[in-house]
This record gives sequence, structure tokens and C-alpha cells, in this order.
Amino acid sequence: MKKKGAPLIECWFERYVATFAEGASLPFLLQLKYDHSLRVAENCRTLAHHSGWSDEDVETAYLVGLLHDTGRFSQFREYRTFFDRVSVDHAVRGIEILRSFNVLHELPAARRRLIHEAVSLHNRKILPATLKPPIARYACLIRDADKIDIFKVVLDAIDDGSIARMPELTFHLDLKGPLSPDTLTCLRERKAIAYEQIRSLNDLVVLLLSWIYELAFEASHELILRAQVPDRIRSFLPPGDEIDTGCRAAGEWMRTRSAVYPAVCPKMIPGQGA
Repeated sequence: MKKKGAPLIECWFERYVATFAEGASLPFLLQLKYDHSLRVAENCRTLAHHSGWSDEDVETAYLVGLLHDTGRFSQFREYRTFFDRVSVDHAVRGIEILRSFNVLHELPAARRRLIHEAVSLHNRKILPATLKPPIARYACLIRDADKIDIFKVVLDAIDDGSIARMPELTFHLDLKGPLSPDTLTCLRERKAIAYEQIRSLNDLVVLLLSWIYELAFEASHELILRAQVPDRIRSFLPPGDEIDTGCRAAGEWMRTRSAVYPAVCPKMIPGQGA
């Protein structure tokens, strides 16, 4: 039987990524992006499911996660970097690829539009305030799912020392540099931290902490708390009352603030118990 819908799109994605192999395998950084795409797809499915979305919407969410970084592969081949500012906007590139291959042609027009819009918005610093609700929830979903995996990837890499092998993922930052006063100010005032402000690995870790305030799904809060992300972030940063306060505040915010998209049954989220 001919594959349709999500299985067909999954097959296309596998074949497309395989074209970037060098010899028998993908380059190290592209393998990371491929693995990241699969995990983000599962994160999207988890968040959508535990937010009470329909089966079709859960599948659409999964596809948004799977395809969100499609543009990264050709970006890296052409420019040898993942830094959009000096190469190409990888979200825009991803949409160009999806359309040129007509990847979503078997899906209804409304689902195609949702996927294209969510992919195009996933790397925006701030989402447009005028987004209509159906698009806004998918855009918020992919941004949460992406952040959840980036928390894990970066913190695990710091923990095991492999961060030194990932200069492209850390923008060639000074791995031993001090915290910048600007990043601490933004954290204290809960303002978005621009990548241009980041000078060191310490700054990058504070950037991750600031992302907690951008999470839109209650299920995201549950997963981040379960993974003890604020505590892990604190363990990597230098001593200081301001950092102590910032990490405690982020954890408290997730425990007490209502999310934009509540979880229907948070106790069913993986790791939370049945």
C-alpha cells in the first residue's frame, strides 16, 4: 500500500537528509540536527497530546517538529555554519525546500498552511502579536518543543564535556569567559536576551534560563521541572546571589503561573507517573 500523510512525509525527510551524507554517514553536526529533529517531533506530539488536541492536530504537531529544521541541512552544506545572521535564515530556507519538493501536497490546504507558518515562525525572537489562534498555538508549540530539546542538548554537553566539540552550536563562544552584566540585567528584568549579547558559555546558560519565561504550554513546565532544568543551570554557573535568585524565580514561575495552553492531564506526561 502506498504511504500517505505523515508516513509519506517521514519517508521524504529520511531520503532528503540522506543526501547530505558524506561517505556512509552524516557529518557530526548534521547528525546532531537530524537527531534533534526527531526528538523535537516527539516533544511536539507529547505537548499536543497532553494539551488535549485531536488526533489530527497531534499528527500535524508532530510534522511541524519533524520539519522545523529542514533548512539547516543545506545551510550547513553551503555556509558551514548554523549562524543565520552570517548565512541564511534557516526557517525561510526550510519553507523554500518544503515548497520546492511539494512535500505536503497530500495534506489538506489548511494543514499545509499551519505547518508552513509554524516552521517559518519557529526561530523568531518574538512572535507577531497579530497571529490568528490556530497558527499561534502551533507556533508556540514548536518553539516550546525546540527549547525543551535545546535545554537537554546543551546542558548534557556541558555535563559530559562534549560542548567543546560543538563550536557551531555555541557560536564559537568563549567556554571559560565570565558572565556579561547585560545578560544578568535582562534576566533580572525578564527581558529577552539577544544572541548578539552572548559572549561566553555562561551567558548562553543564562539565555537558556531566560527562555523558561517564554514557555507557553503547561506540559512544557512539567517536563522542564521534571528534568530539574533550573537546578542544573544553577550548577553550571558561578556563585552569586543574583544567579541564585534567578534560578529560584524561574522554578517558582513554572510551578505557580498559569500557562497559555493548559495540560488536560499533566500527570500523564512522561516521567510524571500514571
